[in-house]
Amino acid sequence: MHDRPRVVRGAVLVGGASRRFGSDKADAMFGDTTLLVHQLRTLQAADIRDLAYVGGSPRAHITQAEYIADEYPGEGPLGGMLSILRACEPQVHAVVVLAVDVPLVAAGTLRRLIEALSGADAAVAMAAREHWSCVAIRRSASEYLEESFNEGNRAVHLAMQRLHLERVSVDDRELTNVNDVASLNGIT
Repeated sequence: MHDRPRVVRGAVLVGGASRRFGSDKADAMFGDTTLLVHQLRTLQAADIRDLAYVGGSPRAHITQAEYIADEYPGEGPLGGMLSILRACEPQVHAVVVLAVDVPLVAAGTLRRLIEALSGADAAVAMAAREHWSCVAIRRSASEYLEESFNEGNRAVHLAMQRLHLERVSVDDRELTNVNDVASLNGIT
């Protein structure tokens, strides 16, 4: 059985091209703030204090989180996940990864993902299906993910097959993905 992670880092993936959205999703307004700031606040509400955002370009107005360049731009979320795992200090035992475009994920869900790591290498939010835009990963699992990536795999769900994975049940609405402006406007 794994020990509970001592230090957890929260990371928001922002590096997509946003072709369907038409502009940078991270800067899109969600209520009174941007999607990126909203997701950082959600991580903070889950008691995660070590924050980062991965991909895209550095944003001078984001002071509560470290910018981490995506080492594999254009290679999908798995590349962003590897980038954050590599950037972790030794005391960080796990990372909660949250995509910028799933703004209804609750802080309680993130806490449940972290708790699920007590007996697993990774935990994924699951409603009708596994949602790989909301996961928690032990740093010790990074070598398996990197190995899968180096073998040419870019699908997160396939890379995670080598790990002991816990699935955390979540209401389907929480995992609503905003792929375009209309879908964002539909949930605000």
